[in-house]
Amino acid sequence: MNILSKTAAPVLGASHTPAGASAEQFAETQIQAFELRRKALVRLTADVHWLTGRPSNSIRWMSTRRDLVEMNDLAWMQRTLTDRQGRPYSRRQLARRVFAVVGQSMPHSLERVVSQIRERATAELSILYRYQQFVDEPNILQRFCKSRTSTSLIFNI
Repeated sequence: MNILSKTAAPVLGASHTPAGASAEQFAETQIQAFELRRKALVRLTADVHWLTGRPSNSIRWMSTRRDLVEMNDLAWMQRTLTDRQGRPYSRRQLARRVFAVVGQSMPHSLERVVSQIRERATAELSILYRYQQFVDEPNILQRFCKSRTSTSLIFNI
């Protein structure tokens, strides 16, 4: 089961509404959920963009490699990140760059890891879910990484 299909299914054609909710309330709830997701994706993509601008091995990633793969993939799907020549990054190019910044090796089978992430059953494990929880807080990325030097990190807000 794809975690994105859980929230999108009602909007994309299912005709049922939760018990006790009017169609208008249900529609408003869905609009709010999609707006929250959009805001979280914008923040996440900006943070990945910030990471790509850092020197190699300058950031210490404190979360899981799966989180980093998922974060990279969600940002890549937005098609807004470009390399130095202004061309959109490929998924592998972006992952290579981000993993170099955090000083870790990229998974050999990146696409398989992405597929496994998309097929997980619980949305609460998603980095996007966590971004949604903290979307109005400054420095979300600081929860997942820190600078390897003594200088402070300045994150996108």
